[in-house]
Amino acid sequence: MLLEKLSYRLGVTDPYFLDSKWTLGFDVYKREQDWTDFSEDTTGGALRGGYPLSRNIKGLLTYRYEEKTIYDITSTSLVITEQEGDSVLSSLTAAINRNSTDYYQDPSSGGISKFTYEYAGLGGTEHFAKVVGSHRHFWPLFWDTVISLHGQIGYVYKTTDESIPIDEKFFLGGLRSIRGFDTREVGPKEPDLNDAGEITGYTFIGGEKSAFFNLEYLIPLSKSLGLKGVIFFDAGNAWLDEEDYFQEMRYSA
Repeated sequence: MLLEKLSYRLGVTDPYFLDSKWTLGFDVYKREQDWTDFSEDTTGGALRGGYPLSRNIKGLLTYRYEEKTIYDITSTSLVITEQEGDSVLSSLTAAINRNSTDYYQDPSSGGISKFTYEYAGLGGTEHFAKVVGSHRHFWPLFWDTVISLHGQIGYVYKTTDESIPIDEKFFLGGLRSIRGFDTREVGPKEPDLNDAGEITGYTFIGGEKSAFFNLEYLIPLSKSLGLKGVIFFDAGNAWLDEEDYFQEMRYSA
């Protein structure tokens, strides 16, 4: 669970750089986050560029650089405690996006597909690779209502003997994945033990695998304000590398 959050971000993106088909942009940011089991301070930035491969498909490359500090650890899990201290991330992400929707800002038909592959280890101290694929589709119904189905699957794996950074693993729960659960509290967890060996709580340690699905029925409430209601059904989970996808799924509605 996120207890406190202080975040600053400045980003600029030009989708038609110098009146060309190129997309260029950058971000600089600073985050201070206090999770239940540890605190994290991150300062970083990103440079990105893209070019259309066809009418609906665009390719993107993003270079990301971050300096991180993990501190104030309260968990007894080795997965968390071994990552205390400073680290540096230097990664390159290749992405392909396909958008066939009728209206980018508020689609009612068509689909959005995304595939990303990130490789970290271009210098820095963090080494891993992450693959994420997703698709969201929209179908118009009566009275301007819309059915939306979204699915995402991901996998992060080691590229050296070093552990995968805790903040690069998959934590589900919250508005952006499985609603009805607290943020980052769906997935693998380990018991916290006191000196007597008694369980005092649990630490969510993140998964190397994840998959989740969102089925939504969108109902317009006020067209002038762009206000909508939603009825939803979510399902998914995150798993350790040695576990199978889609076992012990979690659900909410």
